[in-house]
Amino acid sequence: ARLPFQVHVTFVSAKTKATITRVVTEARPVTRSRDAAVGNVDVGVLATATEQRTAVLARRGSYRAARLVHQQNKVLAAEAVHAAAGDARDRKKKKQAAAKWAKSAKAVSKQLRQELSDEEDDVAAEYDFASSGSGGGGGGGGGRGRATVYDSDDEDNEQDEVRVAKAAKRKARRNKRDDAFSAALFRGAQTKHF
Repeated sequence: ARLPFQVHVTFVSAKTKATITRVVTEARPVTRSRDAAVGNVDVGVLATATEQRTAVLARRGSYRAARLVHQQNKVLAAEAVHAAAGDARDRKKKKQAAAKWAKSAKAVSKQLRQELSDEEDDVAAEYDFASSGSGGGGGGGGGRGRATVYDSDDEDNEQDEVRVAKAAKRKARRNKRDDAFSAALFRGAQTKHF
């Protein structure tokens, strides 16, 4: 079986300054055999696609999904290196591409783990706050005929301060994440995987 596809390339001619569009049409063979597919994986292309997909998911805040895509494709790259079809030169090229990717992917993986940890800490803190009884108002029984009186204004102000602090913490983490991901992805983009 073959898979047909087209690529449209538009450019400006250096001589005539006219805009030219070229269409390249080709059909590539496809397989249903996982072993054959893994053996023919281009590790450099896989690395670039994985970094892009991971970045998109992480920017949306889907850290678990980003980490899953990242880990699955690292395993696929390792399998591709071990099952490399072709000659020794092809295997060496795949090993080199996988090694370059491993270096640039380390920073992204570390950042994803940190973001997941921070997110879990936030959830735990919110749960602790909610279950500590600080979220309620009104009085409770304090003995016969006695009621505990809470100053609802003070309590509301406290809750507002906690919300503002959490929002500031989230914003700072998001900015830090954006900077760290940008730096890691910039380093990755500068590394040619193929």
